[in-house]
Amino acid sequence: MKTNLVFLFLLFFVLNSVFSADKVNLNRKSIVIKPCRPAHLVPIYAADTRAHRLSLQRSFNSSEYIGSMGGQFSLYNLEKGRHKFQFELAGTTYLGLLRSINHGSVINTDYFVDVFLNYQFNRNWAVRFGTGHTSQHLSDDAIVNANYQFRNYARDYHQIGVSYIGERNKFHFYNNFIYNYNFKTDTDISGKLTIQPGFELNINQVFFKQENPSGFSIGVDAKFRGELNYKSTRNLQFAYQFAHVQPQKLKLVLNFTGGADERGQFYESSRSLIRAGIYAEY
Repeated sequence: MKTNLVFLFLLFFVLNSVFSADKVNLNRKSIVIKPCRPAHLVPIYAADTRAHRLSLQRSFNSSEYIGSMGGQFSLYNLEKGRHKFQFELAGTTYLGLLRSINHGSVINTDYFVDVFLNYQFNRNWAVRFGTGHTSQHLSDDAIVNANYQFRNYARDYHQIGVSYIGERNKFHFYNNFIYNYNFKTDTDISGKLTIQPGFELNINQVFFKQENPSGFSIGVDAKFRGELNYKSTRNLQFAYQFAHVQPQKLKLVLNFTGGADERGQFYESSRSLIRAGIYAEY
């Protein structure tokens, strides 16, 4: 996995050096290669509680705070007629803190990194190809102050997703398939599949014909997890999105999450959470 990521970074560097102009001529056909434009060809999965973003949330039914620091960033866009390609890098760290333990103890620290190639073949349909890694850990506080037992959790995975996207991103329906080709917990459970359908709907744009994307939205995300015999992690999200320039978004969110625990150290457990907070997505 590390070798693949190094190779991709070098590839992006070479592209940056070779294609310094906006256009090059290959086989007498014009192909546009240019730095990233504002919008993601595949929008961030809005109701995915582990998507790449900057966030802070407070749980209503526990003393837990959940924060993340990261984002999803476009590197290059390639266009040839109606065919559009986009390279992206993404990375995020998620933290969970419990105020009820020793006046505040960090419980989990979870790392995610992804490389995406997005392909849009008409104005509504897009495909995402990706590869990534996550490792998810207990903090020292969790072991010393809360007596949690450490376990291993690391995954390397490939993914492919299909998206149907409305004009000005007024809606986004998707289905994503994640193949965990290297999956280590306390045992080796490699080869498991995760199926992730979901959607986001901008209420103001769809029902009130508002052109400005600011306003209320609703989203749903589910992950059917092969390592748990396809038991799911589900999230229902209500959000208010402030006016923005794509792809930057600032949102107030209310999340209702249930099913299998999304934290790797507790993945065999179940829990239900109601969380409110703020998201900044890039």
